[in-house]
Amino acid sequence: MNGIATTERKKRSRKAAFYATEKPVISSNNEVVFNCQAVLPPCSITYLLDTNGSVEIGSSGRGDNFDGIQDIELIKHEYQPSKRYEIGISQTIGKNDRMQDTANVLGELFPNIDIIGIFDGHNGEEAARYCLISMKNEFNCLNPKDCEHQLPQIFESIHNNISSQTISGTTASICIIRSDDVVLAHVGDSPIYFYENGHLTRMTQNHSATFEKERIIASGGKVINIKGVDRVNGQINLSRSLGDKLLQPPLTYKPDISIHSLSMKYIVIVTDGVTDSLSFNRDSEMEIILSQPLSPDQIAATIRNNAFINGSVDNISVIVIQII
Repeated sequence: MNGIATTERKKRSRKAAFYATEKPVISSNNEVVFNCQAVLPPCSITYLLDTNGSVEIGSSGRGDNFDGIQDIELIKHEYQPSKRYEIGISQTIGKNDRMQDTANVLGELFPNIDIIGIFDGHNGEEAARYCLISMKNEFNCLNPKDCEHQLPQIFESIHNNISSQTISGTTASICIIRSDDVVLAHVGDSPIYFYENGHLTRMTQNHSATFEKERIIASGGKVINIKGVDRVNGQINLSRSLGDKLLQPPLTYKPDISIHSLSMKYIVIVTDGVTDSLSFNRDSEMEIILSQPLSPDQIAATIRNNAFINGSVDNISVIVIQII
């Protein structure tokens, strides 16, 4: 089991941070293929994971006056690309003062099995960091043919290992792409979407104190409204997470699980740094972006940048998987 390193961090003002425009994507002919058109904080990066390997295609780097080495470590990751699907990953610390999002891709963990997930940490980055560095170990015991029945035990194992080391918590939204279908498993409010036939459909339900009020009360908890937001025991608006040992129960780590055929063009996973800043009706920004002739990394970066420009104050992470 990998340990979680807890590091004291200097507080820094986002106003004082060094901002730099992310470099455009340049073709072999020195032509600008795609320009993200956003001025991003130093802890920002975009990857294209093609079927031949992982390529970093854009990064705003680390400014001389930026002390977020721990933040950079959360997004500078050697992914294990899929041999079947191109995948774009785009992340930024955004206007927050620390990075608590992580994302991971375990391509071909088993033959024709790709496991992809996003984790949005809170009360510290330790829980999300654990999911990043230990995801492969936790899923090595998976039986791909029967994973929907094993996933509750895997989520329980991850939760217990996090809780043995930290009081922080994290959402978890995971796709297990098999030969003919995809299994979704999630806790928290990092939604998974399918884009098919020009339409964007949310495939997961946010686990909130409002949505699961009856279960929370039945588990001995309280739902207290603070400034218009329902919170479990007056503290957290999520009703499910990994970690958060001081609130479990009434929080629970048990995931929602569903199985879907691979008929969609894209699978998109985002953190609430996106959904808190963009609308998601039929004419939403994300649906429009997905309709454009862009590669998965360009789509992911464009969604991220639109969230940042449209006022998101949180970390922002986006994964786009091109299925068709």
